[in-house]
Amino acid sequence: MRTFYEIEESDTYLGARDLLLRRVEAWAGANGLVMSLPLAGALLDSRHFSSDGRLGFWTPAQVRRALLEWIPEKVTAPEGDLLDAPPVTGPGAEIRSAARRETNCWSACCATRN
Repeated sequence: MRTFYEIEESDTYLGARDLLLRRVEAWAGANGLVMSLPLAGALLDSRHFSSDGRLGFWTPAQVRRALLEWIPEKVTAPEGDLLDAPPVTGPGAEIRSAARRETNCWSACCATRN
């Protein structure tokens, strides 16, 4: 599977994006995790629209950029969802924690199943 798409290849990219999201969702489910599809999609978009556009290549700096710049600028959530999130374990804390640890970007999309 290709992991680089020119900006002009929007239809091809969107098809590959959907396939990658299904695969990551299956992986998360097999590992007892629940995945946020919108967040995972935003992470892929952050790489696709980056300077080099490589979906499968992540450095700590790119994880930080995706989590601390792209996601806050591009991803929205209903106000009720944000207000219901506990301040210590809510989305902001998870994102900041993942960026500080420079961890795998997909871990920011998944939460342990309760």
